[in-house]
Amino acid sequence: MQVNHDNQGVHLFYKNKKITINSGSYTEMQLTDEELLNYSSAILKYNQSIGRISSDELQPDDLKISKAKSLNDINSSVPFYKYISQGDYEKYYSQGSFQLGTSKYYREIEKKQSRDGFEGFNISVLQINDIQIPISLFHCNNYLIFCGTSNNSNDYMQHKFGQIEMEITNTGFFASDMAISLGALNYTISFVEYTNAKVVKSDKIQVTNLKENEIMQNEDVLDLLLTTSLYPSLYVKPNMFSPEQELRIVFEMPKDFECPHHFHDKTLLRHIKFNNLERIYMNE
Repeated sequence: MQVNHDNQGVHLFYKNKKITINSGSYTEMQLTDEELLNYSSAILKYNQSIGRISSDELQPDDLKISKAKSLNDINSSVPFYKYISQGDYEKYYSQGSFQLGTSKYYREIEKKQSRDGFEGFNISVLQINDIQIPISLFHCNNYLIFCGTSNNSNDYMQHKFGQIEMEITNTGFFASDMAISLGALNYTISFVEYTNAKVVKSDKIQVTNLKENEIMQNEDVLDLLLTTSLYPSLYVKPNMFSPEQELRIVFEMPKDFECPHHFHDKTLLRHIKFNNLERIYMNE
């Protein structure tokens, strides 16, 4: 494991993954959910006050708590639709050029309609032996995200992103071919969950001979942090985004990306049908 830090926090590099920790604490008291939410609200207020996290999508008093969930694939035959502008269609997608973003990219993107200031963020409460370790963090810059929806002719998405509908005829085949083109380690296809539960309690584990000054060097602890924080970082968005009904294909990459990744693969077009919905409506 490697560690460095800057004004964004402490960066842990573990198993080819980067986690940026903003704050952490250690307690041998078993905090109630209400106490954990009060603590988490204070942490969120601080991060918002210094500009690390947007205050547009979620307020501290709106935070909820949930138990850790596993990241599960859905049926790869589910339909996938992505809405783009006429300009992006002509310049990029029709030519086989694609862009995939990281959590950092979607957190900071200039287009407000695409921005989620909580992308990649969560507060993970690790439960180890008889202690609790609440950690606020950013995660997942080694994951590339391809966003869409399973709801075709989605008026909300058309208005927000554009009248050109990319219809992917077989999501599983498309994702598999894109993973090969990207050199991805693996990929998942799953729906986004809309909830303000950005505070996540891990399963309880027992770690023998755990020393207080070596907690964040222990592999069992780091593995628990990775598994607990992954789902809420990748597939949980605040309630305000629920009209999107988002479906994501997420690719795990062997390295971090600090900016969106552009690549060209015209063979992927065999999986895509482009529908000009504005023209369709005009013809009705």
